[in-house]
Amino acid sequence: LLAAGCHSLKPVAAIFSKLDTDNSGTLDTDEIVAAFTAAGEDEATAERTALSLDVNEDGVCEYLEFVAATLPSQGLLFHELLGQYFMSLDILNRGSLGPEEL
Repeated sequence: LLAAGCHSLKPVAAIFSKLDTDNSGTLDTDEIVAAFTAAGEDEATAERTALSLDVNEDGVCEYLEFVAATLPSQGLLFHELLGQYFMSLDILNRGSLGPEEL
């Protein structure tokens, strides 16, 4: 849904899918730690990374959190992605979001 037409996110989506070994649509701590330790990081650093990726502290790293973490390395314009996401939520096309759209 987010930035569906943004081709530069395809590599990020592919990486996320590869890390999501249980196909849950989210990355749990074990999946993140496994990926980082396989890449040569020590376990403590991998665990800190997993915690930092879980911005809303719900125990998993969702795709949006993962994309946000990779934006600086992708050189993407955050406001462009945010605008696309906003437009996807603004189903009444009012330029604002009401409770029924959240």
